[in-house]
Amino acid sequence: MMNNKGLHMTPAPTKTLHKPPGAKKRIAKDSQYAPNSHQEKEVINKLTMARVRMLLNHPFFGNLVTRLVLTDASTWCHTLATDGKYLYFNAEFVNSLSDGEVIFGLAHEVGHCIYDHMSRREDRNPAYFNMAGDYIINYQLVQHNVGERITKVKILYDAKYDDKWTTEEVYDDIKDKQPKCETWDQHLDGEGGFGDGEGEGE
Repeated sequence: MMNNKGLHMTPAPTKTLHKPPGAKKRIAKDSQYAPNSHQEKEVINKLTMARVRMLLNHPFFGNLVTRLVLTDASTWCHTLATDGKYLYFNAEFVNSLSDGEVIFGLAHEVGHCIYDHMSRREDRNPAYFNMAGDYIINYQLVQHNVGERITKVKILYDAKYDDKWTTEEVYDDIKDKQPKCETWDQHLDGEGGFGDGEGEGE
């Protein structure tokens, strides 16, 4: 968001009910975290600039991504992940992406929070529900030109699964038709998205 003093980034929350092992470095606007390597400095700058660009060019996603606490989880996270409170990242993976791909990745994680994918799975097959969630999110990002599709990993996208579909409907459609595959990001259990996510709402 903008004010007469320039760009203001809302401080991220600092508490969570779920923190996977190995996630020790929390990076928030008001923290005293000091990167201890050149790579860490690069990735923090890259993520910070991506969030600024999202606030300017995609304010809906930009505002929401600033609510997630950036967390270096390189010891266990291979790409990106979120539990609705923290945004976990692998420093090497982030540094391998273009600026546009970083924006796509951050917006993708925000999408899991918006659609409350962390708490909607219930007793459904985790692999297929994760796939269904990715189809829903990636369609929206592509349609609204949010960043650039990541090319280093497989991104699930099919124009068939447009905004008329819910995650549950995509799940029912693919579970007997497609082989299971791992999604590019890691899907974690958590308290749901931002505290008020209601899903697609169709």
